Amino acid sequence: MSPHSIFLRELTRFLGFSAALLIFLASQICWVRQVQKLLVKVIPPPTARRVVGMSLAAIYIFLFAYNLLWSERVASPTHLTWGAAL
Repeated sequence: MSPHSIFLRELTRFLGFSAALLIFLASQICWVRQVQKLLVKVIPPPTARRVVGMSLAAIYIFLFAYNLLWSERVASPTHLTWGAAL
């Protein structure tokens, strides 16, 4: 394999990963803003809203880390199971 084709393969892999990461981050920012708007409507006092927001952020970070770091690395069936959904 020539160095040029290796470079192009790695560049394509990097650009694909970057695009997926940017789409993921944009969607998360969109949902955070939607939840903020909802909290402003539902919980008027700023301190209570801040406490609820921080609690939701902590839950989100925990679930994200749990699914990313501590998930079992086993083969899953091709159909959706309760264990996979939860």
